[in-house]
Parts: sequence; structure tokens; C-alpha cells
Amino acid sequence: MLKRTVIAILFMLTGSLLPGHALAADTGPSSIPNADSVYLIPATDSTISDENLTFWTTNEGDATLGLPITSGDHRDRQIFTYGSLRHGKGGLVTRDQAGSQLATYRFGPANSPDGRLMGIARPEAFNPLSEAPSGDSVHFDAKTSHSIKGSFASAYEALGGEPVLGRPISEAYDSGNVRFQWFQNTVLQSSGGEVTLAPIGLELAIRSHRTTERVTGGYRPVYLERFTGTNGDGTLGEAPSVFAPVAIQIPSIGVDAVVENVPIVDGVMQTPQDVWAVGWYNDLAAPGQFTNVVMAGHRDWWGVGPVIFYNLDAVQVGDMVYLWDADNLGATYQVSDVEIVDADVNAGDVVSDQQGDTLTLITCGGNFDGEHYLSRVIIRANRI
Repeated sequence: MLKRTVIAILFMLTGSLLPGHALAADTGPSSIPNADSVYLIPATDSTISDENLTFWTTNEGDATLGLPITSGDHRDRQIFTYGSLRHGKGGLVTRDQAGSQLATYRFGPANSPDGRLMGIARPEAFNPLSEAPSGDSVHFDAKTSHSIKGSFASAYEALGGEPVLGRPISEAYDSGNVRFQWFQNTVLQSSGGEVTLAPIGLELAIRSHRTTERVTGGYRPVYLERFTGTNGDGTLGEAPSVFAPVAIQIPSIGVDAVVENVPIVDGVMQTPQDVWAVGWYNDLAAPGQFTNVVMAGHRDWWGVGPVIFYNLDAVQVGDMVYLWDADNLGATYQVSDVEIVDADVNAGDVVSDQQGDTLTLITCGGNFDGEHYLSRVIIRANRI
């Protein structure tokens, strides 16, 4: 398979001056395969819907939800390491009251083996306070009659307060060497003086009989474990999740072009039919998946001369590249590396995952032997 890929990239990049080049017919609007918009998370072999992914990436999901414990779809609840999400009316995604539900499962009534109803003792910290504690640094919630104090109060505010964690449903209490406090949506824990979110997801999934089986095949990967917030440089707004690029701009060399879907057919990377368009290999990766997005364009063309990527080798480290979606949002990348390589470069090394949220641009370069260019221009850029 690797050999076929190497042959494919050579074919794609050496044919730019040859007339009558045979191309696959895929020039419609940019789209993402598997349009059900459900993605695989390789770190946990679970899936996430586009709606949940959008919520996750725009609400600090890396810090407040963690990675999924269960797979998600467009309707039901999805459980994460530190909490869960639920789809409400109209498909609206909201934080689920995972803390309250787990407290009910752990401490609420249950049936004994002989069928009798039995209660599991829970800490007295769950008993509502009869009056608000004194102290300027104490946060008292009159609706639940519980308070948040000291380092827990600081962590509560730092993690987003009530909109993220919900209201307190217990006081802080000690269990072994760890101190806990429960909230509607999650649980905080303190050990060694550091307050963090407690990993309640797995227990919640097991107690609520949600499957944690691994998913295999059929989904595009999304590398949530690589997530870092991106704001670009202010030129365009950030697309909230995975998107299909429809335009590309590279201001430093005057590129302002449409993006054309370019397929890989039987292992062969095809070329853009429009010599003034930039081809996106949507079979490989899309922006928002936190992996390597690959695009290519012609350097020149028979009977036309210099075309869209003629000056790609003039791009410099630090230059910006912008990808736009159909909603005039997108992603901003900054060039990190400009490389001229031999024509027989290992294509797998060029188009494969680069262990980050990257963009790779390819065209011909170097000397021309009368039929083929002998080198390739490879531009690497990181999303910012």
C-alpha cells in the first residue's frame, strides 16, 4: 500500500505540464465523507457526534469533561471522564447532572439480593445546612443549602462555576486521604493540596448500564487528546469543529483560491481539474480533526504557464495560511517548515499524521528535465 501511495504522489506532481491528463470527476462543493458527522476518538476508541464535538471544543471540554467514556450519537447522553452531555429539545446540547445522578446511584436506595429495599449510608455532608456559614470567602447556595469554602471555592470559580459544575449538593468531606465535594454536574477532589475534577465517568457509565465497548471502523478520527484552544490572528473566525474548506488564502504569495475536492482513487492521489484551484484530499483528514490536512496545487500547466502554486516555494516560516468554510469561518495556520525534497520522496511520510494539528501543502519544484519536475515543495504549517 505504501508503494502505491508513493507512485500516486509522483504521478500527481509530475503531470502538471502534460496535456490531456486523466482526472477523476469530483469537482462539486467541498464535503466530508461519512456525512453522518460521527467521529472516532482513537485515544478511547469511542465516537462523538458533531454536536457534542462542537460543544466540547467551544466549552473547554479538555479541562471540564475530559475524553469520552461512552460513545455518543445525535440523541442520547454521552459520558466523559469528568461528567456528561445530553441532547435536549431541538437537539440542544447541555451539561448533564452527572454528579447528582452518580450520588443517587452510589448512596440512594437499592434492592438487596433478597429483594428488600435498602439504603446505602451516605456522608452527613449531603445533609443541607440549617443556616449559611459565616465568612467573606464562603459561597453559600441558598437553593441547595450547601456551601463552598477555601480551595474548593477557588477551584469552583476557576473551572467555570455554576454554568459548568452546577450547584453544590454536598459539603466537602474526607474519605481516606482524599477530600471530596459533590456538585450537580461533577465532583471535585483534593489531594496533596491540589483540587481537581474527580474521574466519575467510568463509575457512572457502569452504574447506569452504559456500554463502554470499543468502536472499530467506519469513522473519521478526531484526536481530542491533542486539543489546544486556537484563536487565529483575527483574520477569520474559528470554525467550531470539523469542517470542509471551500477557500484558501496565503497572503504572502498572493494565493486566494477556491478549494476543490480531490479524491484518492485506488491508492492514486488525483489532481485538481481547475489549475487555479487548490486540491484538498478529503479522504485523508479535514480541519478540526487535530491531524494532518493535505492539499496540493499545480505549479504550471501546458498552454497556461504559471498557475496557483507557482510561488509556493517563496513561502517563508512564519507566514499565515487561512482555510475558509462555507459559513465564512475557518482555521488559521502558521508556516513552520519549508522543504524541497526529491521527487521520489516517501509519500507516506508527507501525507501521514504529523502528531499535531497541521496543514501540508504540496507542489512541484526544483529542476525540470523537459517532462518532469525533479523535486517537490513541501510546506508544513501548524494551526494557531
